Amino acid sequence: MNVRTKLILSYALVITLCLALAGAVSAALLRNYQLNQTRQRLADIAEPVAVILHENINPATFDAGALLTKEASQTQTRMILVQAPPRDVVAVRQGRPLLGVVIQDTGDGFTPGATIRLPEPVYQGWLNTLAQARRGGTLPPASGNDVPPVNAQIALPQPWEGSVELGDGRRVALAAVPLRAERGTAGFRVLIVAEPAGAPAPPFGRLVMPLLWAALSAFLVSILLALVLARSITRPLVRLTAATRAVAGGDYAERVPVQGEDEVGELATSFNAMAAEIERAHRRERDVLANISHDLKTPLTSIQGFAGALVDGTCPPDSYPDVARIIEEEAQRMGRLVGDILQLSRLESGDFPLSPEPIDLAEFLNAGARRFAAKAAEGGVELRVTAPDAPAVFRADRARLEQALDNLVDNALRYTPRGGHIDLVGEVARGGPAPAARLLVRDSGAGIDPADLPRIFERFYQADKSRAGGGRRGSSGLGLAIVKELVERHGGTIYADSAPGAGTTMTIALPLGESDSRVVGLSGSTKTADGRRQTADGSTDRAAANRRI
Repeated sequence: MNVRTKLILSYALVITLCLALAGAVSAALLRNYQLNQTRQRLADIAEPVAVILHENINPATFDAGALLTKEASQTQTRMILVQAPPRDVVAVRQGRPLLGVVIQDTGDGFTPGATIRLPEPVYQGWLNTLAQARRGGTLPPASGNDVPPVNAQIALPQPWEGSVELGDGRRVALAAVPLRAERGTAGFRVLIVAEPAGAPAPPFGRLVMPLLWAALSAFLVSILLALVLARSITRPLVRLTAATRAVAGGDYAERVPVQGEDEVGELATSFNAMAAEIERAHRRERDVLANISHDLKTPLTSIQGFAGALVDGTCPPDSYPDVARIIEEEAQRMGRLVGDILQLSRLESGDFPLSPEPIDLAEFLNAGARRFAAKAAEGGVELRVTAPDAPAVFRADRARLEQALDNLVDNALRYTPRGGHIDLVGEVARGGPAPAARLLVRDSGAGIDPADLPRIFERFYQADKSRAGGGRRGSSGLGLAIVKELVERHGGTIYADSAPGAGTTMTIALPLGESDSRVVGLSGSTKTADGRRQTADGSTDRAAANRRI
């Protein structure tokens, strides 16, 4: 079962439950309203008839039966006149029903003389009235003689409206009005006004079918809307599914249109970002394999060629040392390339634990300068250090950070001509959200072309055409990529500033700890690699437009 079918079935179930609940509540409210309206109508009919019967209690001058027959015909009701014998009224106990004798029934349901069960509120009201009359002295205490009370001696109970079963097996709504007895008779009378057996269907019965048709129409319209909604929801999901299969099949350029800003739109945006990243990763992987193959092919060709010359005897014996040296250099070059690839892979995968320790900025730069003092002197390059006089301590893995600094210094020495200089500058940056320690490696070489500058931290990328005096022999093209990964693993950033003929500056920015945030010194002294002190400006603040890699 697909998502669209599940959504439609869910909509149908919810709509059905809502319609059923609304129908049940509406039916209950309508039935209750109908019953109340019927009772009120019967009470309104019974009240004027009861007044006439109550005021005309002389059967010699007033025909009660004719009045009931006429009123019942005009009002389309059933009128029953019941008389309750006095003995039954006096002797009735709680829980024992009071039976009345039918005097007249306009609906021909009961014959005169038949007994019916009176509603409990009617005779309970009589009992309360009689008790109050005896307590007030209006009536004598009850005795075994059961003398009927005189009509004028007691007050009649209030009329009552409700639904009861009269005795013919049918529960009906009615209004019951207590009356005084006719002259010459004993007991009480009760006028009962009820709906006749052949009365028209109540409003609820007439509304059942229209309500059912309305519910069915609402259900069908809701299902159509559910189809439209389900289609609008599932169509992007179907496209995402197809695009996912395309990417899984190798079509990394597949994208899906983003419609709206809801969860489905966010999913489409995330998919497009994921597909773009996969495409970039695939392109990088392809470029890496191509570059590795190219960089390995050159030393392998050299090794194979010289080894073949040794085997077939075309290489004279006096050239053996030079051939062996070349083979060793090419093998070392291959080893460095493989080592750099493995290290970069570990850095990118996160499998490269760090051991941070406190490092003083000035001491760290001076140590780096001492490591390259001999090589700089051999190349005729002056190596200078500028560090703040105030202590500036940051936390980092010394060995990994030394590797990053050494790569930058070695790269600067490779592309700085004889007579040039390289500055190792340390400073504490006060701008930004938090203080940072910055390490700058600034050379006076030929610089980097602006078109190449954004790509210098890519793997295997070398801007040799802009670096006069250098060469790619001995370089794997992974040095700056490794530096970038090492710096970012420390939570820092690295960026480059360069222009053709103006040299290049590599800047490493590392966060300072809370305990080091008070270090604000920016100016300091400069020392050459042989220990001579010079004055230098350590300020290297850059505009926001600087390129960060």
